Amino acid sequence: MEFTKKIAVMKRSSVLSISLDKNIVFQEFSDAQERQKDYSVYFRKWLVVVLNSGGVSLSEYHWRNFYAVPTNSPSLWLAVFKAIWVGMFLARRFGVELITAQDPLAAGWVGVILKKILHKPLNIQFHTDYFLSSGWLGQRWYHRLFVPLIKWVVSNADSIRVDNAMKAKKLKEAFPRLKTMIFQAPMRVDLSFFWKKVTRKRLIHRFVSVGRLATEKNFPLLIRTFREVVNRYPEASLRIVGSGPEKKRLIKLIKKLGLERKVFLLGVKNRQGVRKELWRADVFVLASDYEGWGLVFSEAMAAGLPIVCTRVGSVGELVIDGKTGLVSTSKKYQLAEKMGKLIDNPIYSFRLATGGQRRVEKLFQPKVLTQRWMEGLYRTGQL
Repeated sequence: MEFTKKIAVMKRSSVLSISLDKNIVFQEFSDAQERQKDYSVYFRKWLVVVLNSGGVSLSEYHWRNFYAVPTNSPSLWLAVFKAIWVGMFLARRFGVELITAQDPLAAGWVGVILKKILHKPLNIQFHTDYFLSSGWLGQRWYHRLFVPLIKWVVSNADSIRVDNAMKAKKLKEAFPRLKTMIFQAPMRVDLSFFWKKVTRKRLIHRFVSVGRLATEKNFPLLIRTFREVVNRYPEASLRIVGSGPEKKRLIKLIKKLGLERKVFLLGVKNRQGVRKELWRADVFVLASDYEGWGLVFSEAMAAGLPIVCTRVGSVGELVIDGKTGLVSTSKKYQLAEKMGKLIDNPIYSFRLATGGQRRVEKLFQPKVLTQRWMEGLYRTGQL
């Protein structure tokens, strides 16, 4: 069936989405919120339950046929139970033909329970494969307890959305008996907002990184690596955008290494702030232990930056070693060597940045990506 005919069918259907992304209701015109609006035009109703826990109470959001309701619960466990209640309320009020959950943990648990209550098909989204990472399993003793629950969620899914082929391969290897449909649909990113024509630079010395200050991002590795870079290139600087539980530890590490005038923790920035940092930088660098697709790679490439990163997320599909960026192991000396290579060779840096911008423009056509996601939902629900 042609996609235009499928749209006519979807227009008579409603989707219930379970999400962990607070920006859907917290930040007006955020990428997350704009994506939900884009999805909503394909359906009769696009209903989102946002698992919000902690002290900040968020307001509901309504735009045409798109409704987002935060749980506003004191803890994540209570947010799970409230999300089930809110999901049932929305389903009974508006009717629901399909459920999708943003991850296989908290959102996935809610999705499975709602599937069993409402008797509707369930899609599970895998934006990262952290649960297959030995690093994540070793971070906390209770992480291993989550693995059986994740398997339970996967076994109850009618389809699984992944954002890259490598992740689909890992899932099939981890679940050899899995018969559930797996489809690839990377998340849409507004390239035009971050776009900046690649320019030749005589001096490469300003590095930038963007990400939550959490264990999996491995900012300690990046900061220790930068000590090596500064030893050889005193003019180099690193600006890190983001906040999180590792902030105090990183501040201590920066002081210990004497990098107070070289490494700067900038805190959380809105989209305009992130764009400003990308536009003023020469190179984007990320040293994560594991990553999803890595939307920030797409944003940095659109901003005209070459990438230096570890082998995570979209490496191999978006970040191609030697063509759109430089890929390193998690060894400090090798990461420093890759960064130094771009400092020493601005022409090579320009070539990588140009290749990256062409690559991201080719892969991230917004309409195509949204259509892939909608096609996947259509097939899940056989709407």
